[in-house]
Amino acid sequence: DYAITENNFVQGNLEHGIYYQTSHHGVIQGNEILENSQEFDDSYDGIMLYSADYNFITGNIIRRGDLANSHRYGININDLGCEYNRIIDNDLYDSGTTGKVNDAGTGTISPSVVVPFSDGTEALDSGYLIDDATDLARAFLFLPEEVQQVRFLKIYGRAVGASATTMALEINVNGGADNEAYTTHQTLAPDTPSTSSNFDANDVIYWTLTSANILALSAGDSVEVKVLHEAANGGGIETNAYIRTVEIGYF
Repeated sequence: DYAITENNFVQGNLEHGIYYQTSHHGVIQGNEILENSQEFDDSYDGIMLYSADYNFITGNIIRRGDLANSHRYGININDLGCEYNRIIDNDLYDSGTTGKVNDAGTGTISPSVVVPFSDGTEALDSGYLIDDATDLARAFLFLPEEVQQVRFLKIYGRAVGASATTMALEINVNGGADNEAYTTHQTLAPDTPSTSSNFDANDVIYWTLTSANILALSAGDSVEVKVLHEAANGGGIETNAYIRTVEIGYF
């Protein structure tokens, strides 16, 4: 525990470039990690965490390189036992054959873009009230160049009604870059149950999208988010909440 791995040039390892197993509260910083996984192609990673918690990974440059064998992921947060690791400001361009980051961990922390909803049918002090079939709210945002891989999109609000289960919401997302159709990355998500459950009136609640088109959003995309009222569905009550902010998390 409390290991510090920094300012190394790591190249040509048979397996992972840097591997933390059951190692907690450490720092992996300022390393250049290149052309590892030389035993088998697309099988090992630039940085691998296994059941490792509360580590800080920042400022690393990771490349899979030009050899026949190369990294699977730039960073692999391998399992649910990897809790609350902080992954910020790494250079992940072309870092893995399968992908830049695999996040199978619990509570992984990374940067995000957060904006308020700015337009809608019923603007009130607590947000845009969505409680009948004619209600909607909109938000607009731009993804900066720091975005290398989108993790999720979340909608936050304040519940008006209480529920022992969840609350339904319709969420529509469009995104596109300069000279692309604004619908290039389109997600239509009716009947989305809240991630929050068993909440009381006036509790903060949220909804999460991780569909393929959400994860395909990238740096330079202009994004619009529209939410609408949804009737009760099998897993939750009808929409009855003040909608406030949208968050897009990224590595």
